[in-house]
Amino acid sequence: NNLVVLRLSSNSALSSNAASAFLDEYTTDGSLVQSVVLSSTFSGTATSEGGLCLSPDGKSISTAGYKATAGTSGISSSSTVPRVGIIVNYDGTVDETTTFTGKFASNNIRGSIVSGSDIWGYGATSGLEYSSIGGSSPVGPVNSEGIVNLRYGCIFDSNLYVSRQKGSGGSTPGIYSIIGTPKTASSAVLTLQLSTALNVNGFVKIGTSIYVCVMSTDSSGTNGVYRYDLTNNLWSLKTSLSITGAAHITGYSNGTYNLLYVTNQSTIVKIEDSITNPSMISSIIVTATTNS
Repeated sequence: NNLVVLRLSSNSALSSNAASAFLDEYTTDGSLVQSVVLSSTFSGTATSEGGLCLSPDGKSISTAGYKATAGTSGISSSSTVPRVGIIVNYDGTVDETTTFTGKFASNNIRGSIVSGSDIWGYGATSGLEYSSIGGSSPVGPVNSEGIVNLRYGCIFDSNLYVSRQKGSGGSTPGIYSIIGTPKTASSAVLTLQLSTALNVNGFVKIGTSIYVCVMSTDSSGTNGVYRYDLTNNLWSLKTSLSITGAAHITGYSNGTYNLLYVTNQSTIVKIEDSITNPSMISSIIVTATTNS
């Protein structure tokens, strides 16, 4: 099990201008394996962008960015810069042919979810939008309630899952699920409700546990990773770990521990968490270089 992270790079300090992007593959002890260059760019300082999702068959990773040259100003606030679905296959080939025309305008596109020949984009506006790979006429929103301000999405247990930020959009913050992988409007169910004092970022579902990267908006909470377990159809908070700026998370179970990997703007953090006796122990395995 290797890790893949999105790295942005610039000749000077990163700014809100479009930044060059790479997908870096690491071993789980932090050794670099390879880097894949992307043609698409990302806002250099937008912490909500660049969500990565592994396809159900384990053969590709998807995200979403902008069709703009590095250094272009105002890409996330632009209504004309195309938003692009990005797929990187296990052999290193890159597909950036999907354009979410007319969607996510004037705000961030944050990532995409891919399965077979299907791709779903998500972001601050427009909800969860479906397209065939290579298409330019997305259909949506797939989440029929019109939930917007989506922070992360992926497929777990053959179903679509998305996290929703608090704030505009008229819905409760938390993790939502949609049965299956629909291409047309379907009901999104609030699976795990979170406090309105928490800003939700990435998450991962491992068995009956969900780990969520959050940022507290008041002094009562922890900025970092929260673990919730499902028992008798009820979710309960089991433990948390402070990690400043925790943005995205992935992981798997080895039968005794859930092994997790969390990214913020400057590091990859490894976490070991006992499945039966929740207690997260962390260590930094990668630190970003200057201007990336």
